[in-house]
Amino acid sequence: MAATERVRMKVSLAVQVMDGFTARPITGAGCRLRIAGAGPPLVRREGYRVFVNLPEGEWTLHIESPCYYSKTLTVKPGELEPGSPVIKVRMMPDSTYPVPPGATGVRGRAGAGRLVQLVCRDKGGHYKLLLEYDRPGLSHSIAIYNPDGLDLDGRRFLIEDREGVNREYFTILHTAAGEDKCSRMDRALEHSYKKIGTRVTPVYTTRADQYGNFFLVFPQAERAGGEYDVSEEGPGGRRTPVILEAGRINDIQLKEV
Repeated sequence: MAATERVRMKVSLAVQVMDGFTARPITGAGCRLRIAGAGPPLVRREGYRVFVNLPEGEWTLHIESPCYYSKTLTVKPGELEPGSPVIKVRMMPDSTYPVPPGATGVRGRAGAGRLVQLVCRDKGGHYKLLLEYDRPGLSHSIAIYNPDGLDLDGRRFLIEDREGVNREYFTILHTAAGEDKCSRMDRALEHSYKKIGTRVTPVYTTRADQYGNFFLVFPQAERAGGEYDVSEEGPGGRRTPVILEAGRINDIQLKEV
């Protein structure tokens, strides 16, 4: 037997951390990722952090970076693309982020620690399906018509049928290269959705701090402004329609002060 044994490294998870405003990779040393019981990730080009030899079962991924809200998410190996365990995670800027003039955003008050969601309700503020989704409960793959070629990886969406009866949320983990542009979701959808009439709408999320203050800036160079549904998660959470003005930080109150 050799005096030393070669340690085999198997890539378990590759994470590309993205700036939720610029849609560019966060590559600075201040961006820290950790998974309980695992060693630190290997840092690769374009901001990829690679975890190797992770234990079996679900992984809880924690991400922190200056000027962004920290994020914790559960990663299930079975939901990753076989042979290519890559996900993109978008970090939302917090109130210390150097927002440039002319950006569109919101700030306001909600219940302490509550998730705040914004969904655009303006005509034209949504995507359509490129192919029918017809394998509910089974398929993690969805094809979204994306004529502008925007990077949708790491984004959260609301999908609704024509009648608005079936509606559910999902996040795109990774989009495969190729003509079909099929995207891998974090979950299989519960219902079927036809190509005609289905709406796929971006969902913008942030979280109120311990005092109930929240802040969110919309992605750069992306359509913003118009009518939105704003809601807060949890029992008694408020939901209200608002009109947001593009090019400024809008004030919203979801909690009486």
